[in-house]
Amino acid sequence: MENQDERVTYDIVVPSEDPEPRKDAKKEEVLKGQEVTDKADGKDDDISEEDLQLKNELEMLVERLREPDSTLYTPSLESLRTLIRTSTSSMTSVPKPLKFLRPFYSELESVRESWDETKL
Repeated sequence: MENQDERVTYDIVVPSEDPEPRKDAKKEEVLKGQEVTDKADGKDDDISEEDLQLKNELEMLVERLREPDSTLYTPSLESLRTLIRTSTSSMTSVPKPLKFLRPFYSELESVRESWDETKL
């Protein structure tokens, strides 16, 4: 067995900065429709056609709840309830209708507070 003093050692130069990503990787990300910077920002601009349709439908229902015509309230609320309950998602994730309604939450609260109980 060799002594530790007799072992051969080598000096290895290790760069202190991460290497630049390959040009191929950046090109693939751009071809997919998302730039590398979009993923870092956490933006989700890549929405499917079905999700876009759901989002538009939810926005339309919220718009109906804003209107002074109280006959639209019950059908709109029923549609919202149905969309939320029937959304398919795992138990650990937030259903998409709730995600899309998040920006309207405070507005929905104020609309609800303004309703007269006897008109519903």
